[in-house]
Amino acid sequence: MKKKAEDNKGQKNNNPYEKWARIITKAWEDETFKKRLLKNPEQVMKENGIDVPAGMHFQVIEDTAEKRNLVLPLKPKHVLSEADLKNLYAASGGGPLGWNMPPHH
Repeated sequence: MKKKAEDNKGQKNNNPYEKWARIITKAWEDETFKKRLLKNPEQVMKENGIDVPAGMHFQVIEDTAEKRNLVLPLKPKHVLSEADLKNLYAASGGGPLGWNMPPHH
């Protein structure tokens, strides 16, 4: 039973959404880290265990109390099914003001 718990913990630590959540938390707590994240998100993501495909670039934009940023996702190559829409909604944090990141395949 202990082995199963260790395996689940290892899988949990490989979840890119959880890794991103830890990066966000650290940026809120550490101004120097936040500046690095805003300047070079790919490097910070790699340093924190998120795979960044070659040629993929990211831009981090900080929300303020007066300004919120919405992301218009890349247009899908096919029509989204009802299940796809539910997954997109869940990945966005449950609404348009959440963040979203493409699923890690």
